[in-house]
Parts: sequence; structure tokens; C-alpha cells
Amino acid sequence: MPTISVIMPTFRRPHYLPCALASVKSQVLPHDIDLEVIVCDNAADEQTSAIVAAAGDPRLVYVPRAHNLGMMRNAIAGFAQARGE
Repeated sequence: MPTISVIMPTFRRPHYLPCALASVKSQVLPHDIDLEVIVCDNAADEQTSAIVAAAGDPRLVYVPRAHNLGMMRNAIAGFAQARGE
């Protein structure tokens, strides 16, 4: 089970995603801390999916939403999927 979960809701802003993912991944954590990053793609698009896949990091979890849930519902659904302590 991950120790820390980061929820990253997004909606049609793939140009910001690489920087946001790099920022989270660059955090210095003790070696006994496990991390998961859940990218919740509201009204999913192929660009966002491709960016997460290209990162090649198993700690990144891509969650596509078939339609726009709205900002809060997308984030709350991401929190519900978090496995971190």
C-alpha cells in the first residue's frame, strides 16, 4: 500500500501535465515512503493518456472519465481511489 497518494485532477490541459508530474516525482522522500499519483482525466483525451503512459512510471495511475464530472466530483472520485495512508 502506498504511503502517500497525490490526486491530480485535470481537464483538457495536457500542456501543463508534464511539469506537474515532474514536480511531484522530483520530491525527495525517504526510501521507505511509497508514492502513488492518480491522474483523474475529466472527459478523457488521448494526449493526457499518452503523457502519463510516456512517463513510464508505475507509480502513476491514469483514470479516464468518460464525460465531464465537474471539478469537485472528479477530485472527490480521485480521493476515493487513493490507496495511501
